[in-house]
Amino acid sequence: MAAVNVTNLITIYRKTDFVRPVLHSGSLGSISRRADFISRITEYASNFITISRKTRFARSIRNSGSLGTMRKGQFFLLGAFLVSTLFFVGLPRPASLSVEGMEDLSYLSLNLQKEMPNAFNLGLKQGDYLAVMKNFTWFADNVLKNRRVSFGALACFGSNISTTDFNVTIFNYLGASQAVNITIGSSLYTMLVTNNQSNSTTFTSVGATFNISFRYAREEKNMTWVRDKSSIYGMLNLTRRDSVVIKDFEG
Repeated sequence: MAAVNVTNLITIYRKTDFVRPVLHSGSLGSISRRADFISRITEYASNFITISRKTRFARSIRNSGSLGTMRKGQFFLLGAFLVSTLFFVGLPRPASLSVEGMEDLSYLSLNLQKEMPNAFNLGLKQGDYLAVMKNFTWFADNVLKNRRVSFGALACFGSNISTTDFNVTIFNYLGASQAVNITIGSSLYTMLVTNNQSNSTTFTSVGATFNISFRYAREEKNMTWVRDKSSIYGMLNLTRRDSVVIKDFEG
């Protein structure tokens, strides 16, 4: 099966206005599908009319009185049948789940591992990384729903607020509240983050380079961060029926 490329998710998010209707509508891509459907029906109808005008059968109907009313009626019934068939063929159909398994989920998760840090960097450039990360997470969730994939994420951000103090902010999109243990050196802080919300805390007297760990649910991550550099760590959870892929990301 050809893998679906979502490598350019962040580019789509940045360059289109599609993110706004996606965030406020549960029908991802419905407008584009309707436009495509109308275009296809118009094209089929045009081809049908062109073919009917050029066939000997159509000319005989227009020019011959020997064909009875019943045969003319049969011709128009045939046309109505073809148009009706095109209508049902053109209707959007749910994507087949039988051909989409772990390989597809792994591919999507690998791409999102790259895109989440890209969204974070975009937010830093725009001066509001948390807002951009929230919007991008919601955007990615709606894109993945169109592929029958349930998406969850937890993202931890770090940035200095003075020469010695360091802020840690966590955004939770895992579907339930999370208690996250954050450890920097000998300082431990337990942060409760409700679903689809963020929370933050500040650590004081942090060294230029320090060890930080995050522990939540059954996950644990230990890293070395630089106080004067904005950093991100997070976890992705993609699920389709019985298939589950969990990946972490950092940057």
